[in-house]
Amino acid sequence: MLRLLAAVFTVVNVGLGLLVGTTGGAGFLMFGLPNPLPFYGNLLAVFLVGTGLGFIPAIQRPDLYRFYLWVMGVGVKLGVAWLFLRVWLVGAAPTVLLGAAVAEAVLGGLMLFALLQKRAARKI
Repeated sequence: MLRLLAAVFTVVNVGLGLLVGTTGGAGFLMFGLPNPLPFYGNLLAVFLVGTGLGFIPAIQRPDLYRFYLWVMGVGVKLGVAWLFLRVWLVGAAPTVLLGAAVAEAVLGGLMLFALLQKRAARKI
């Protein structure tokens, strides 16, 4: 399950990063969000593509890259979900951001579940 989730995270992060990077941040308009300043859009694109590519080694050897999966797959995903939810709760973003928060929380939760299952299975 860790390999599958790492592959999904790679596709999601790289795909979103390429969308943001190639549209200069205008991809946000598709979701009803304002464009970021060009510098921040490019910075976000680099971050998304970089973190997405960081999951590639974890696809091949998830046990060796567990720390990366914990930090980027659980910590960052759940942190982003919380930030999206906060912005939506104060009414500063459209409802689509609630969907993004749920998607991020589900992905982070699945990674947490997979990491804990793998650890529990190893102790037996």
